[in-house]
Amino acid sequence: MARHRERGRATRIWESATGSHMGMLNGQSGRVTSAAISPDGSWIAVVSASRTLQIWERASSEIVALIRTEAALLDCAWTENGHDLIACSSRGLHGYRFLPSATTQTPAP
Repeated sequence: MARHRERGRATRIWESATGSHMGMLNGQSGRVTSAAISPDGSWIAVVSASRTLQIWERASSEIVALIRTEAALLDCAWTENGHDLIACSSRGLHGYRFLPSATTQTPAP
């Protein structure tokens, strides 16, 4: 699980269990409401009040996927397989499949 704190357009990410600083992500387009680290630790999903879900590569701190939604996103979580991501908004739950080799996403089944 990740904890986050915003500062301007940058978000600092910490590992909840250990409190260790994992990195800083620059370039969010709105107030970050949640962040989640993939089970293998390679990817960080960040959701915001500006209706975006961003997936960052942890090693490079680069955005590899950006999804815009109809409503502000409140929370997110990876599933155990590390390819499916669930995001929660005021309009319900949204499921996405993240395919890192293609850096694209499709709705989860």
